[in-house]
Amino acid sequence: VGESSNWFPTVCVFMVTFFSAIAYSMILTDTISQLFESYGTMVQRSPTLVAITILLLLPLCLLKNLSSLAPFSLLGIVGMAYTCIAMAIRYFEKSYALPQLVESILTAEDGTTTTKTIQSAAGRFLESVSSSYQPKFGSKGASSIWCINSFIY
Repeated sequence: VGESSNWFPTVCVFMVTFFSAIAYSMILTDTISQLFESYGTMVQRSPTLVAITILLLLPLCLLKNLSSLAPFSLLGIVGMAYTCIAMAIRYFEKSYALPQLVESILTAEDGTTTTKTIQSAAGRFLESVSSSYQPKFGSKGASSIWCINSFIY
C-alpha cells in the first residue's frame, strides 16, 4: 500500500464492519419479531430493524473501551455451551428421530419363515416439527452424493 492508496484498507475494514452490523441487526430483528409473534403480538420488520439498530447496536459501536462487554461475552459462551448440551441430549434420546422401517424374520414351529416389516415409532417431538422442515433423505443412499443436485440446497 502506497501513499496514494492508503485509504483503501481503511474503507475495506469500514465496509466489512458496517455490513456485519447490518446483518447482525437483521438477524436480531427476525429473532425478536418471531418472539413477539409467539406471544401473539405482530410487529413490523422495518420499525423493529431501525429500533434495534439505534437502541442496541449503535451504543455498542460507540463504546471506546470494550472491557465492559466481558461479562456478556462470558454469558454468550455459557449460552452456547448450554445449547450444545441441550442438542446433544435431544440427539442421544432420539427426540426428533424419523420413523424407521424394521424388518423382522419370524420362524414358525414347522420351520417356515416369514418376513414382517414394521414401522418404528417417531421421536416424541417430531410431530411438532412442520413437515416442510423434516429431513428427507430419499432412497438412493450414499450414492446420491455423486448427483449434482446434492450441491443445491
